Amino acid sequence: ERLPINLVIEINDCKIGMAHEKKDLPQNKGDIDLMIYGHSHQYDVYTQENVQYINPGSCGRKRFSLPLSFIIAEIKKDEIVLEKIDL
Repeated sequence: ERLPINLVIEINDCKIGMAHEKKDLPQNKGDIDLMIYGHSHQYDVYTQENVQYINPGSCGRKRFSLPLSFIIAEIKKDEIVLEKIDL
């Protein structure tokens, strides 16, 4: 209850918006480069309006019939490198 609904951090000049649910991501995308969300336990990666969106899936207890996965994100000066890991 004390955690914010969403959060914006910066790593290597890359602005990252985060929220537990996609609907709670920061609405003012401004100069955000990467949006990370979860809740659905379903892996998803796409780009929209020059913003990279990722849902790493779930690497915990298996739910529904969804596969287990997570993402390793390497934040470089000029790019974001994503590696999906299937479990």
